[in-house]
Amino acid sequence: MLAAERGIPSVCLGGPTVGLESPFTGAAALTLYLAAALAALTVVQTHVPAAPMAIGGLPSMMDLRTARPAYGSPEASLHSAAAADLARYLGLPFMGTAGASEAKCVDAQAGAEAALQVMLSALSGAALVHDVGFLDCADIGSLAYLVLVDEIIGMAARVMRGVEVSRETIMLDLIEKVGPGGTFINQAASAALCRKEVWVPSVLDRSPFNRWSDKGRPTTETLAAAKANKILATHQPAPLPESVQARVEEILLAAEARERGV
Repeated sequence: MLAAERGIPSVCLGGPTVGLESPFTGAAALTLYLAAALAALTVVQTHVPAAPMAIGGLPSMMDLRTARPAYGSPEASLHSAAAADLARYLGLPFMGTAGASEAKCVDAQAGAEAALQVMLSALSGAALVHDVGFLDCADIGSLAYLVLVDEIIGMAARVMRGVEVSRETIMLDLIEKVGPGGTFINQAASAALCRKEVWVPSVLDRSPFNRWSDKGRPTTETLAAAKANKILATHQPAPLPESVQARVEEILLAAEARERGV
């Protein structure tokens, strides 16, 4: 409500751990999730009508062996996609979860869980997505994992772009020109489209075995960590305009003054 009073968009993020805070069914969990989200939305909108607000949640399944919420479970992604559908039906923006894992390091489990989450999140059309780069049920934040999930997001984005079908992309004239058994790598009209059509990885290795071996047989984890370190060492973000920096500083100083009771 404090955010609403100041015109700051807010998110009501919740949802039960299925089996622990709701019965062991997705339908029951989504019912409880939606009731809580709508209650929060009603309270805020009653206080400040038309306040900018989104709902969101991750009704994740309880792990049967530990009773912890299983961030990497397929049910968590499925329930999040269903919650996004509910929000879409109500005409509300939705914040979901993807790119997180129960793994304790950047390994095959982390990659598999993130890939499923990111693809389902893209297909569900969630307006906002959080928890990218989290491991161990969000107890660990990993920059190397963040880099790997960014790679997965790139693949998902390419899939979501789909296949453009038009006279220009079918290219029957070029196919007829080259003819049966011909190749297209030396055809300018085709080659000009390569950067648009082909997603190129920056971490995942596609080189032949002998070249990969000559490079020291680097693992995906090693390459992701190296890219993260390179970004930290070399990236220079574009600075905010001086007027914006000054305004941010004013806000911070005013907040500190309030804390001190000045």
